[in-house]
Amino acid sequence: MKILITGVVGFIGYHLAQGLLSEGNQFMVLIILTTIMMLLSSKLATKSLSMI
Repeated sequence: MKILITGVVGFIGYHLAQGLLSEGNQFMVLIILTTIMMLLSSKLATKSLSMI
């Protein structure tokens, strides 16, 4: 079976991946970094830090 997990950096995706790994499954993950970067930049902006 081919498995693709999206959102693996989130709570549900992370735990789904852990469960699949513990059962010996192999899978691919899709991580959309633009969302992560937007979240990081908004958190950094509130702390008066800048991203490089």
